[in-house]
Amino acid sequence: MEHVRIEIADRVAMVILDRPPVNALSYQTFDEIARAMEELSTGREASAIVLRAADDSRLFCGGVDLQDSPKRFRPDGRRGDGEPQGDARDQIDPGRIARRCFNSIFECGLPVIAAVRGKVIGAGVAIVASCDLVVASTDATFALTEINVGVLGGVRHAQRLCGNHLAKRMFLTGEFVGADEIYRRGGIEDVVEPDELYST
Repeated sequence: MEHVRIEIADRVAMVILDRPPVNALSYQTFDEIARAMEELSTGREASAIVLRAADDSRLFCGGVDLQDSPKRFRPDGRRGDGEPQGDARDQIDPGRIARRCFNSIFECGLPVIAAVRGKVIGAGVAIVASCDLVVASTDATFALTEINVGVLGGVRHAQRLCGNHLAKRMFLTGEFVGADEIYRRGGIEDVVEPDELYST
């Protein structure tokens, strides 16, 4: 895999988002996250999963890759001119790959813990909200900025993380909300200093 790494030690699998500079979610990234979760879910090497960003990432996840996303909506089913046609299901339903990714986390056979530092934007919020537990560093912030680019977003998933009204406010304003506020509303287990995140 190119955008996601799996490292296993002491029966804990680290699933690491590693698509510089901001871990934007392309079709390939969604697919690799889903494959990683499905592989770990059916295997027996790990007892738990920690989902995190690579250490040198500028943020946890910058949301959907807006350069890649239109490729999913081409009417000819090709991601580029002259390329082979992809899965026909994706042509009928361009959102299928994102749902597969979120569901692979939400329905994983192992507990999935999000270890969040930095900004989490758009579909990144949906990824975090699909996890069983969330631990965040003090510098973590969350936003549904889709309103700024005129697309729909992950508000339904955000409702699991922070409740209906805050999720709606985030969806309607695009504002960033700090980890402390989401912790106060019960969506985050703990907020810790960045150097304590992975040990927590």
